[in-house]
Amino acid sequence: MWKQRKCYKSIEEYVIDNTGQSIEEYNMMPECPIENIAEGVKLLHEHVGKPVYVLADYDVDGVTSGFEMYLGCKCAGLIPHIRFPKRFSEGYGFSDKILEEILEKTEPQLIILVDNGIVAYKQIKRMKEAGYTVLVVDHHVAKAGYPDADVVIDQSDGIKDESVYGYTPYCAAGLTLRFFEKYNEMYGGLDEISHNTMKVTAGIATVADVVPMKNGNRKIVKEALEIMNNIADYELITGVKTLITQLGIEHFTTTTIGFNIAPMLNAPGRLEDAGALISATMLASKNIGIANSYFKKVLDYNELRKDKSRDQVGIAEDILIKRGDVVGDKCTCKFIVVASEKFDKGICGIIAGKLCEKYQRPAIVMNVHDGIAHGSARSTDNINLVNTLKEIEELFLGFGGHAKAAGMSSELAKVEIIRERLNEMPLDISDDNDIFYDFEVEEADFSHFIEEAEKYAPYGEGNPIPTVYVKNYVLYPDGGLYVRYMGKESIHVKLFGADSNALCFGMSEEYLKKGEPKNVSLIGNLSNNYFNGSITPQIEVKVFEPIENKNNAFADELSSLLMAL
Repeated sequence: MWKQRKCYKSIEEYVIDNTGQSIEEYNMMPECPIENIAEGVKLLHEHVGKPVYVLADYDVDGVTSGFEMYLGCKCAGLIPHIRFPKRFSEGYGFSDKILEEILEKTEPQLIILVDNGIVAYKQIKRMKEAGYTVLVVDHHVAKAGYPDADVVIDQSDGIKDESVYGYTPYCAAGLTLRFFEKYNEMYGGLDEISHNTMKVTAGIATVADVVPMKNGNRKIVKEALEIMNNIADYELITGVKTLITQLGIEHFTTTTIGFNIAPMLNAPGRLEDAGALISATMLASKNIGIANSYFKKVLDYNELRKDKSRDQVGIAEDILIKRGDVVGDKCTCKFIVVASEKFDKGICGIIAGKLCEKYQRPAIVMNVHDGIAHGSARSTDNINLVNTLKEIEELFLGFGGHAKAAGMSSELAKVEIIRERLNEMPLDISDDNDIFYDFEVEEADFSHFIEEAEKYAPYGEGNPIPTVYVKNYVLYPDGGLYVRYMGKESIHVKLFGADSNALCFGMSEEYLKKGEPKNVSLIGNLSNNYFNGSITPQIEVKVFEPIENKNNAFADELSSLLMAL
């Protein structure tokens, strides 16, 4: 059933309700305190002129924060070496393999762990014992207190109390941006090109890592979008500028970052052992030829990632149906757990996200190899993954992450026990099929609604783009066609309205099965589409239904005319 969530009188009221802030405070975008940032800056400055080893992560936040740390260290006068974990042969974070590599190949120096390190207790202890200096810049959950590093700059939602700190966590790239802005304030050295570039990559990561979109995070994204949408007015490092200009997007929003840029930057690191270095090299390129070459590589990996994701979601659903966890369109379990040697390790998070979104259940998807299952989890808003998995911590070889996303490994023999234990828990799940919207809007009012909504952009986690319900969306022919099938194997369909378009991603089969209706009711998100200098209102459709016994007069007249010709 389609239901209105609340009867909002305005978008302003919607924003106030979501954020718990007045519009004045919302627009002020206050920064949250970052503990130990001055101490970290002083520590870095003590190593000017010396080598520094930077270890990051292989996702978007890791690639961008690692790139920013490398760039900032060069600006500050250090000699940085950047290292990304190899996803398949080393796994996430500061592994024992990387520890031994550092001890073998470097002399005691400054080690910076960015977007990882908060749970590397053993490895950091070894580093300290060997005479290294360690700086941690992270935002993951510190499960057992902080490690014994020289300085820990942390944004962990596992330790801070938002009600006490007025705290909105940054992602690692956001933290790194603020770190070097503080360094510049204290010691100088951050040039304009590097600063602009960091603003863009921090904005991309803030959207990609799904941190709350308010206060300092909203400010970071707002500044990033200003640069991206006015690229001719700003100087950037060639690789980042290439990424922005070569995508062919005329107007960037959090949606285009989330659906176009973030998956693309993630793709090499999902499919190749050392793939994160490919994305990082593209960002860091100063030569236009090299930047274009790496852009093409990243683009190709993303297309491969799309194909693999589509195929492996189907494999996961087949397993769930055969096991009885899915019957029809409904999930019969509380917590989805599925493991197979057919899943790519780097695709597991995408599969888990798709299953979670479709069935409104937390989901773990695991790749099986040599008796070990490595996986990723995604969760709904009301179930905290880290807290839930901690209840069965003894069943994992290791796990970590956030409230809504986590990674883990276990012995294959324990996967079924994990599934049983999770489904025995009193989890807050719902079996209703209600689909909620925030506002009812007619097509004639699309432009006005978008204009009002854009006053409070950017939207994101905790304050999503308002969802609208259109009671009767009437299709009109464009070039003789009411719809256009798009994408590989025509899996998407665009519906043409009177003065707008409705984009139905992955819904072409459903639209055909429902008889290609010319009148539909639908729920989705409104925005402007910028193409060839023109602006057209569009709605990205989440769900649609044909309107029965509703004639499309325009369609009937056109059919009669065609029959007469």
